Amino acid sequence: MVNNFVMFALVFTLLVILLQGTAFAAEQPSSINIMCPSKTLETGEVIQLVLKKAVTSGIPSVFNVPSELSTWYHCSIPACLSNTCQHGGTCEETDEGFNCTCLDGYYGDRCEYDSFVQSVRLVGGSKSEGRVVITSRSRPTTYMLIHQLNWSRNASRLVCKYLGYEDVYATVGGDLFEIMSLDNNSETVTVRCPVDVTSIADCWYEERAAMNPREESIAVVCCIVNLCSTPRGSPVGLESGKVPNSAITISSRRNKNWVN
Repeated sequence: MVNNFVMFALVFTLLVILLQGTAFAAEQPSSINIMCPSKTLETGEVIQLVLKKAVTSGIPSVFNVPSELSTWYHCSIPACLSNTCQHGGTCEETDEGFNCTCLDGYYGDRCEYDSFVQSVRLVGGSKSEGRVVITSRSRPTTYMLIHQLNWSRNASRLVCKYLGYEDVYATVGGDLFEIMSLDNNSETVTVRCPVDVTSIADCWYEERAAMNPREESIAVVCCIVNLCSTPRGSPVGLESGKVPNSAITISSRRNKNWVN
């Protein structure tokens, strides 16, 4: 008799929970059959409210209640209305909030961080050559190596110009230079530079998982003389004509009759 009463009570409680869930679901906006109304803000602007997932009804999952009964929705002011995404990011409404699609060089839930290059230096060689390491605006104290992926000669040129040199002489593999001055756990990132940029500060880095961090890094050799800008095949020295005849003196002359 007691067991029958307990069973009856359990079944009755389950029916009450299901009925309550159905009643609440009928009262709460549903993503299937409810259209949210519009609302006039204090500024006078009229906006369309959107459905947002609120809370679950609390019915245990063991009862296999359909999702439309176990999930409640409510009409809310759009999350994207208040310029949620920064730095030109595109905002998209979701069931529970918003999602930002960031422009190149920016990242974060709201595109609040940027990965543009802030500073550049060379390590492992001389002042004019070595592995390229960068810092970014969002990480100004972290030096990062640059992976060879997507690197271009123009990017090497931008590095050398940033360091005060006329041009780049060569781009080489970073394994030619030791980098004892850097932490062995230094990150390696890829750097993207649009083809029309004129400053390394307009380039940004991207982190990539499972990337070999050190031996495939980039190194450059910058020009230390003006010969870098001399076209191939052009005469140099006296042949270039830059030294006038008036500046040349003769210390001795060989007689045409001289016999060796």
